[in-house]
Amino acid sequence: MEHYKHIFVVLVYKNTDVLNGFFQSLEEKVSDYKVILVNSFYDDISEAACKKWAVDKECDFISVPNKGYGAGNNVGIKYAIEHYDFDFLVISNSDIIVKKLDALDKYIDKTAVIGPETIMLTGKRQNPGQGTYPILIDIYFKLCKIAYTKDSHFFITLAHICSRINKIITRSRIKLFHLKEIQVFSIHGSFFIMTKKAVMKLVPVFSDEMFLYNEELYLGLSAKQKGVPLFFSNENEVTHLEGASSTADFWKQFPQFKESFLILNGFIEEGRFL
Repeated sequence: MEHYKHIFVVLVYKNTDVLNGFFQSLEEKVSDYKVILVNSFYDDISEAACKKWAVDKECDFISVPNKGYGAGNNVGIKYAIEHYDFDFLVISNSDIIVKKLDALDKYIDKTAVIGPETIMLTGKRQNPGQGTYPILIDIYFKLCKIAYTKDSHFFITLAHICSRINKIITRSRIKLFHLKEIQVFSIHGSFFIMTKKAVMKLVPVFSDEMFLYNEELYLGLSAKQKGVPLFFSNENEVTHLEGASSTADFWKQFPQFKESFLILNGFIEEGRFL
């Protein structure tokens, strides 16, 4: 079986223009890699464009029905396991620019999921998703459950404040103690790295039932249940070009967030993560 240090699973939906920057950054910053492009079907034009990128950049190409983030990435991960040996499997959005990915070797023989410093063009730092403090994570889940079952903007605002406090405290601890990594509950889903051992413990990494949103929470719960630590590592860095969501965007997408969270909450209540 062919071996690569890095296997990238890149789920593409509709927009292929951003792939130029993604591939250019890989060529400049990463060595020994293979890319698996998974096209979540939108139309024939975008599929043809994605397939052309795969041919031009010698990627493997998979076309799947648009069943969401989790389902599409699960297909790519399964393909990677079946066709390649690897040290790291990277889940990446197509709108990512890799800046630094050279501080992974210390994890190579470990069971770990690593989230890099993920910076948007606005300067917002997206990692960690949820920080290190269990009591704040527990409060966050309780507030979300109330918010989504009662359609309460007030309680979802409280949940976001709780999450923000956890993130601020975690990042302050990193700065105060000059830490290069810290174990956290969740990391941003636009780009993260799994060691081979972590992949084999976590598969399927996502739920096919959750179409979009809250996948990071699912991964955090699953990883905790399976004994796979998640780390935020500021020695590695990527730029996230898009996905900048304003408050207005969130409220517009509230029904989709609600649907995915209630599915996740159903998993929790049925004891899936015990």
